[in-house]
Amino acid sequence: MRILRTGVPVAVAGLATLLVTAAPGTAAGYNIVSVTGMDSSAHLVYICDPATDVVTIRVGVYPQPNTTDAVAPRAPQATGSQSGAVCDGTPQTATVSVGGAPLPAERWVRVRVALVTGAGVTAVKQTRKVLMP
Repeated sequence: MRILRTGVPVAVAGLATLLVTAAPGTAAGYNIVSVTGMDSSAHLVYICDPATDVVTIRVGVYPQPNTTDAVAPRAPQATGSQSGAVCDGTPQTATVSVGGAPLPAERWVRVRVALVTGAGVTAVKQTRKVLMP
């Protein structure tokens, strides 16, 4: 019982320190991207630290294999990019137009999004399965 009483304040203090350290704009290299929707454009929310020098958002849309497909296609069906990413540690929204083959209606696709630095290095990426409208 004594260990529990002593350990709880330490655990709570550690969690509070972790949350403060991970707050957007406070930790070097804190980058996140999330796809929020997809139609003829990818809709996303992102946060990036100014020190990471993110300048471009890149999007690739891949068909989701159905049960008869043995392997998912490696090449994107549609792609897009947008320069001028705002990296100041605060949440930002972006809509990136994609072009290429027509995207299937009412079918699942995999959307891959990457925040890319001026040197061409991927700072953060996410893949999300999205149902096309």
